Amino acid sequence: MGNENFEVGDVVVLKSGTTKMTIEGYDGEEYDCVWHNVNDELKQHTFNPDLLKKVDDDTPLGIYKT
Repeated sequence: MGNENFEVGDVVVLKSGTTKMTIEGYDGEEYDCVWHNVNDELKQHTFNPDLLKKVDDDTPLGIYKT
């Protein structure tokens, strides 16, 4: 498991840079994240926690490089 523990509702980005995503669930190994793409379509994907970094919810929207 990764260095951070996330909770449902936490706002995260990929460490390599991405739009903000919200943690939707956890299966014991990976986190389910949801976000809206540039076309305002709801997207979902499951990520290894080592790839994610928590950000403040009040951080402006956009693409983040960390």
